[in-house]
Amino acid sequence: MTITSDRSAAHSPKPCGKGGIYIGLSVIDELLFSGFRLAPPIDPVVRALNVIRDNGVHKAGFVLYPIHSMGINSVSFFEFFSKARVQLAIQSAGLVLRAQTNGFDGSVAFLNEARHSFGIEKKIKRDLVEHYNRSRTTKWFTHNPLLAVQVRMFSGEYYENQQFLVVKLQTVTSLLFMMAGLQTGYTAPKVTEWGSSRRVNNFQTLDIHHYFVFERPVRGAYLNMKCVPMNVRPSELADLSSLPIDLVPKLWSKRLHVINELASHLAKLESKYMAKRVFGAEDSGAAVACGKMFMALHYFRRSFKSRGDTNEQVVNLAIAFEVLLSSNDKKGVTARFDRRIKLALKGVKGSRRLQAATEKLYEVRSETVHSGQPKSSYNLTEGARGVRLCVPQRCEKR
Repeated sequence: MTITSDRSAAHSPKPCGKGGIYIGLSVIDELLFSGFRLAPPIDPVVRALNVIRDNGVHKAGFVLYPIHSMGINSVSFFEFFSKARVQLAIQSAGLVLRAQTNGFDGSVAFLNEARHSFGIEKKIKRDLVEHYNRSRTTKWFTHNPLLAVQVRMFSGEYYENQQFLVVKLQTVTSLLFMMAGLQTGYTAPKVTEWGSSRRVNNFQTLDIHHYFVFERPVRGAYLNMKCVPMNVRPSELADLSSLPIDLVPKLWSKRLHVINELASHLAKLESKYMAKRVFGAEDSGAAVACGKMFMALHYFRRSFKSRGDTNEQVVNLAIAFEVLLSSNDKKGVTARFDRRIKLALKGVKGSRRLQAATEKLYEVRSETVHSGQPKSSYNLTEGARGVRLCVPQRCEKR
């Protein structure tokens, strides 16, 4: 059983990775150097691009990233009584998500299912996967949820494309957190809640030190596989592994258009962030705006990761709103914030309730940071929904 979001839907963007092809600098250097060694009139830049094109290394591969603390509702009971498997394949976002398999064969089967979902005809070497699974600290491969993300990159060294990979993972995990935040009004029956992969056959480990990258080969029938240690920016990579949410496949099988709409807005934001912030002038207005939106998503994700500490959740969610909607002008902050909330939520069903929830959020946030303990409670679900609805508006305006 695969809950699939169709990439051909009206709001569906090109799959994640389609808009960005990241060839490592070490590879570019070698191609240019070999071109300069040839006699003229061959243009070394044109030759390098032709080599990349002719060998197909610009085509899609994918990364397999370990996840922890996540649950998929009713999966365990369904898979126990059936040979079918439950996974979330969001083709419009270029991701496939699966609960823990608790078996090497099941995890290898998932790799091949993800490969087919991304339209990759090159195969995966099972013996190489088995080698890394035995020789590295990769218990997560069988014990943890698995996230496969489509990427278009080719590297000569382990870490030269990691910053692009981090942006991609930030985008797709933001989508999953938004989905979790929109699961409002759904009350899971006890039997399906008990069958969540968070509760049944759950042997997840936090001992996560590697991720797998599958890249297109220069030649041959098999994908190049790398087991990359999380030695560069490890705290950032560890943070991306944490998805303390529960997803409900039954609910999302009826809301595929919502998934595609979310994926479309996030893909636009990712594309603008890469063009304006990463490759553009960092001090330009567009770059600053894109950076603020990505930072707002960072605090939005953190509001889920601090589960168990409601005060921290409230503060993180308030920061997400403020970064998303405020400016550097310190005068008239409250009035300007209220006005932008109303504009962002204009025409949305239940906008008045969401505006009231935002005002309440700041009241509780002030109580938290000034006294350490709020006097009143707050509905975090409404706040998370408000952030999700504001992001598309801000994205379209940039």
